[in-house]
Amino acid sequence: MAGIGSQDDICAKYKIRSKGKLQEWIKQYNSHEEFKISRTGGTLIMTKGRKTTYDERIEIVKYCIEHENNYNETAKKYKVSQQVYLWLRKYEKNRSKRTYKT
Repeated sequence: MAGIGSQDDICAKYKIRSKGKLQEWIKQYNSHEEFKISRTGGTLIMTKGRKTTYDERIEIVKYCIEHENNYNETAKKYKVSQQVYLWLRKYEKNRSKRTYKT
């Protein structure tokens, strides 16, 4: 859990009623299962992502922009994590400088 605290600490901090529920979510995350988002009815794919090159990231960011910043669709299409959001923010921030570093 990336050293951010025990499961009990995390449950308390985020008001998760059951440690078993947190363990279930961790198991789903680690196996790349789909999470249903009940409030929106949407689906979120939880993936760890994969290594990408600089050129791939630029291609992915451009695709995302061309598709109305649809991060989920982009992440799914290119089989990368939600890191797409951060890449896009860096791209937009540095666009005026004509550089892009990740």
